[in-house]
Amino acid sequence: MAAGADAIVVTGAWTADAPELLDLEKVRRAIGAFPIIVGSGATVDNIAQLKVYADGVIVSTSLKQGEPDIGEVNVKPASARIDVSKVTNFVRQFRAATPDDTYQKFRRL
Repeated sequence: MAAGADAIVVTGAWTADAPELLDLEKVRRAIGAFPIIVGSGATVDNIAQLKVYADGVIVSTSLKQGEPDIGEVNVKPASARIDVSKVTNFVRQFRAATPDDTYQKFRRL
């Protein structure tokens, strides 16, 4: 942060794995209002919970066509096309996710 970073990226243990909410909360408490970006695992099912602590997400795997193959290093191949309906739904969920009072408390730090 002191060297000029624009944000802190927090990831899960592997591709398509979201960080634990407790880990995000710890990072938020440690850095106050400095921006946090979730670097893996954001989906329409967890975006509201992630957005409680994060300012944004890097998303790709959940927007690709097909189902993940957890046994692979990259759970969906690079050749998999982005599914426009998944993008539309994800953006809708992201915009609808309103940070709760916990996040607002950190934003005032």
